[in-house]
Amino acid sequence: SLEYPEVTYSYFKHVWAANAKSVALSKMKAFVGLISPSHGKLRSKTYLKIGNMELELSGDRLNASNIPLISEAFRQATTYSPEWHRAWHAWA
Repeated sequence: SLEYPEVTYSYFKHVWAANAKSVALSKMKAFVGLISPSHGKLRSKTYLKIGNMELELSGDRLNASNIPLISEAFRQATTYSPEWHRAWHAWA
């Protein structure tokens, strides 16, 4: 529910941990666009998680199609919380 976006975020993390990785990633991507701009830190955390999910799913198969997706997710994390060091570290 978007009434409690932190709960929704945690639920998708649980789905990922339950090994429904593709489902969790697609739901997280849809969810991030619905998060209110007033929740900048949560948007950053979600983009960071999306980047990490993409990275984990790609394994050792980084290529021209998935590198831009991963990089853009990490870049977005820095956009919504420019002071957050974890976002900058991931993008670097």
